Amino acid sequence: GGGAASAAAGWLAMAAKLPVGKEERVDRRAVFDVCTAASTMEAEEARAGLMRHLQPGETQAELLSAAIEDGFERAEEAAEASAPCGAGPGSLGRWGFYLLIVYVRQYIELLLMLERAAEGRMAAPVSADEFATVCGRVAEWGVVVDDAAAAYGALCGGGELAFGVFAAWCLKLSLATLTADCLEAATLENEGGLAADGAALLPPPEPLDPVLEDSERSFSATDLGSVKRGFYDAAEADAASEDVKRELSSKLEEQTSRLEEALAELEKLRTEREEQDRKIGTVLEANDAMERQLKELNAVVEGVVKRELQRVKTVNEARAGRHGGRDPRSRFGR
Repeated sequence: GGGAASAAAGWLAMAAKLPVGKEERVDRRAVFDVCTAASTMEAEEARAGLMRHLQPGETQAELLSAAIEDGFERAEEAAEASAPCGAGPGSLGRWGFYLLIVYVRQYIELLLMLERAAEGRMAAPVSADEFATVCGRVAEWGVVVDDAAAAYGALCGGGELAFGVFAAWCLKLSLATLTADCLEAATLENEGGLAADGAALLPPPEPLDPVLEDSERSFSATDLGSVKRGFYDAAEADAASEDVKRELSSKLEEQTSRLEEALAELEKLRTEREEQDRKIGTVLEANDAMERQLKELNAVVEGVVKRELQRVKTVNEARAGRHGGRDPRSRFGR
């Protein structure tokens, strides 16, 4: 669906910003310099620098930050074991940084291969079938798993295999393979030199195609175009990302237009309501004025009635006095 495609495009665009290719040494050094101005960097410098460089979305930031932190530890171990450069404990030189961005990029590839990029999918455990499929594909990284079923059982211990556990295991093996017999390449990376033919001696890790099980679960088949030739080729990544951006921009314009229409209708209703309120206010004011007039009229009538009653009473009393207290209307004074 569109949500999965958008999430995948975001991760894909970040993968394209991680220069692991043999021709990308200059770009890699530039990313290194984003993290620190020194010749080595500490874990927080690497995390903060890569987060600034990759600019993850709100739903991606926490996961990416954790991957960078774990990758830093793995890269430090692998760099020190393969080509010590005097970076010191808790820090990486340029060779270690190269291993770090390889780790992060391959982590993103695993996310997309197992379709864990969409929000809410990370919690899904890795099934035995997914494990076997990915083990076959990461052979392109040099990671060889002779018995996928046995490895799966050992990792999950009879329970479920979390994606994070699987990714850490897989990427640790990948870095171990990548750093075998790499002293010359590591030296060139640390010194910024090139091999005689102008290329880095260490071949970059091969990008992997995503696992495509069916058209409904796969975000790529419909939304990102043809990705069978390689999900993480930078040009295709940029093209796919631009396609999604255009689609989202078109939808945003459509939604903006609808919102403007709704706001115009709301403004019309508000104006009509204000007019109705004004009319009601006028009627209420007239009603209040009428009530005041009625009260004044009632007061006048009440005063007239009281005065008339008093006058009649006074007249009757005067008449009664003249007739000796008898009612002049009674013939016998009764």
